[in-house]
Amino acid sequence: MIREPSAVCFRRPLAVVTSAAFALAATVLTAAQAHAFVPVSNIYPDVRDPGWAAGDRSAASTSQWGRSIVLHVSGADDMAWGSIDDGQAGDEVWMDRSYDGGATWGSDAKIGDTSIPAGRTGWRTMMDNFDDAATGRHGVLRACGKAGDRPEIACTPWLTASSPALDRYPDGRDPALASADRSAASASQWSRSILLHVSDPDDMAWASIGNGQPGDEVWLDRSFDDGATWGSGSKLGDTTVPAGQTGWRTMMDDFHDRLTEQVGVLRACGKAGDRPEIACTGWVSPALGGRANGAAALMQYWSPRSGLWSGSFGWTDANALTTMIDYAQRSGDHGYDYVIGQVWRHNLRNDGSQVSTDFDTYGFNDDVGWWGLAWLRAYDYTGEQSYLRMAQTDADIMASHWDATCGGGVWWNTNTGSAGYKNAITNELFLKLEAALYNHTRDAANLNWANAEWNWFAASGMINSSHLVDDGLTQDGSCRNNDGGTFTYNQGVILDGLAQLSIARGGDSGLLGTAKSIAQAATMRLVTSGGVLSEPVGDTNCTADDSGFKGIFVRNLFEYARDANDAGFNGFMATQAASLLAHDTFGFDQNGMAWQGTGQTQATSFACTASAQDALNAGT
Repeated sequence: MIREPSAVCFRRPLAVVTSAAFALAATVLTAAQAHAFVPVSNIYPDVRDPGWAAGDRSAASTSQWGRSIVLHVSGADDMAWGSIDDGQAGDEVWMDRSYDGGATWGSDAKIGDTSIPAGRTGWRTMMDNFDDAATGRHGVLRACGKAGDRPEIACTPWLTASSPALDRYPDGRDPALASADRSAASASQWSRSILLHVSDPDDMAWASIGNGQPGDEVWLDRSFDDGATWGSGSKLGDTTVPAGQTGWRTMMDDFHDRLTEQVGVLRACGKAGDRPEIACTGWVSPALGGRANGAAALMQYWSPRSGLWSGSFGWTDANALTTMIDYAQRSGDHGYDYVIGQVWRHNLRNDGSQVSTDFDTYGFNDDVGWWGLAWLRAYDYTGEQSYLRMAQTDADIMASHWDATCGGGVWWNTNTGSAGYKNAITNELFLKLEAALYNHTRDAANLNWANAEWNWFAASGMINSSHLVDDGLTQDGSCRNNDGGTFTYNQGVILDGLAQLSIARGGDSGLLGTAKSIAQAATMRLVTSGGVLSEPVGDTNCTADDSGFKGIFVRNLFEYARDANDAGFNGFMATQAASLLAHDTFGFDQNGMAWQGTGQTQATSFACTASAQDALNAGT
């Protein structure tokens, strides 16, 4: 009998798989073996002299009894230090470090605690890292201080080490201090030349007007939806040509707004002082380079109001979140770290209940599996235990929909009935999630389920004679391979699922051999003549589910190659990234479905852009 989903969180029904059927591996994983775990590698140890800092950004400040307390960040070093000024001998300054966004800081309180020495009015701590290399945790820092003769303490806000290209400086910075000056776009009106200048290293821009006269006006507009609207981002830095001049310029403004957590584009506008007509350049995004451009493009689609890309807690949002965490892990750019907590918090009501129960919006187990893997990835990156618990809850939900129909396996949809379907992707996700959870928790129940899943899947007939995975089983009771198409993502998720199970078993070369044969078949058969991955049903217009399939394949190919120590597919992954950058990047660094290009601008969407970003994360 097919079970209906329970309304509460439950422990997995282990009766369907006896623990005696499986031998548990005794090998204990190192941190580097755990799925998606990328060890933190600090450039320098803690307690480094700020005189050696590669940069000094006054990232946050506060005051107390006339004392100025500042958190200084050197983004290039991924380190910070605190200072106190306008004080007197005996005033105290230190830093606190937290690994849960500032909720707690425990033994990481009062790092580098020091006081102003005699004869001075200010002092500073030594530099410390944001992250802990020993435990692989990413942290936040704040500076705190107090007057020596007063009990009150003042602390700056908690901050991460921001990307060198994301709000390095506040709006209103003098263009004379710009790191570069790229003439990005121009327009003209009544003989006036209006120019948008971009300093890509600073992630800032300014506008200028030339060939004019006193009273001519120039400003910037900033949009957070690719130029569709700009609202409060209109007429930034609005200024006029002063007397005796024929040209002028605004101050610099950021492309992005860290306060509202939005990623934007800018344009320059201007007008003659005695005419009503306005001229504006085209909208421009910063040139950050490669995968950094792609990450900014994907974040253009993200809404801080909903905390989502699509507006619902569906599987595409789970994949976009995974993509952004992968980008942060592999690039070292922590500028978008806030998105993880925002996706999580937007699914919580004021009473603590969830808007979308366990992130399952539509009643499909594959959605649950995608979110489970996304939260496991978030746990690896942040160390936040609630994310790990959610990944386990999602695995439990999927396990509750395993039954004896077709000899086992998890149903695709939770309201099975006559529409019930046992398919490849749901069961691949279940395999990967359970195996990866075992590699984190050493809970034998996770390994039991992963073993049961693979034993069933291997015997199901869904892997065809060409070593490709078909979409699922027939629904007529015969439980045969339905020849439902060899979608790329079905070839992908199974790869790292098998690699994770191999690790869980202490190193099973047979599993890795099966994974490699699937990877080889997919990279040879599901490609264009130029070796670029192509969906077998044809590349659509970025509105269907298959918009994200190819990125999922390349992401999992990367994970398999890493976890199996197989460098044989590095060239394939590099080819995908190179083709995307050369032939399928347009607009504001967005992407279409055809990574090999079509000779014209394609349709795009956040799912297509996220899919391409997966390939850039893997191949650059």
